Amino acid sequence: MKLFRTLILPLLVVAALPLVASAQAKIAPGMYQMIPDANFSGGIDVAGIDIEFTESTMTATQGGAVLVKSTFTLVGDMVTLVDTEGQVACPSSSKYKITMTEKGFRMTPVEDACPERAGVLAQVSLVKK
Repeated sequence: MKLFRTLILPLLVVAALPLVASAQAKIAPGMYQMIPDANFSGGIDVAGIDIEFTESTMTATQGGAVLVKSTFTLVGDMVTLVDTEGQVACPSSSKYKITMTEKGFRMTPVEDACPERAGVLAQVSLVKK
């Protein structure tokens, strides 16, 4: 029993670490709202923006108008967005790191050719309605 506690158990814990570290983030389908950080300086009013996620699309609307519709893929904690239409659609794909929170998630820019979008998303939480 002592051999198990001192040698085998620590090895099992270390062996399981890659499984924990590589856990797949999951964006639950549904409607989300943007909650700005206390020091938000994105230059736009995000209070009326709703974002709907399906299994593979994201649609941001404000007052019924489509701001942007994107397809996305999620691998691990990295999401790649490709805008397909909308008033503020960007021409190139973008990558964000997803951090799950108690009520939703945050998106941290990794690669985005649209600095306005990256600046806004870096300063908000997406909270499920």
